[in-house]
Amino acid sequence: MAQPLVEPCSRGVIDAAPCPRELGREASPQCRRMVLTACVLASSMAFIDGTALPVALPRLRADFGADLASVQWVLNGYMLALASLTLIGGALADVYGKARMLGLGCVLFGLASAACALAPSPAWLIAARVAQGA
Repeated sequence: MAQPLVEPCSRGVIDAAPCPRELGREASPQCRRMVLTACVLASSMAFIDGTALPVALPRLRADFGADLASVQWVLNGYMLALASLTLIGGALADVYGKARMLGLGCVLFGLASAACALAPSPAWLIAARVAQGA
């Protein structure tokens, strides 16, 4: 008779990598402050970007001569990409390193922000906003 599949959680123990503190590789207080600062700044970039645009929507609509659906996609494209790719970003961070993926994400976010600023049409702006959310 086959044994039932027993998951680690059912035993109350989950195998994990040893804590860096136990291995003597604990980060210095200065390094931990820099990591915290980088994470706060990266998080605030996304928060500000998601909340500042609604204030600019009337001007954006007037400057581009866009209809309401296009302006709505400028907002929704960012949120849709951000929401759908967050878990994939976390998995990539586990594989390639959190600091590397945070740095890459900030660079790509900056490039997409520049593309948003230089967008000649609503379609370009929507595409740049989707890239920003990614």
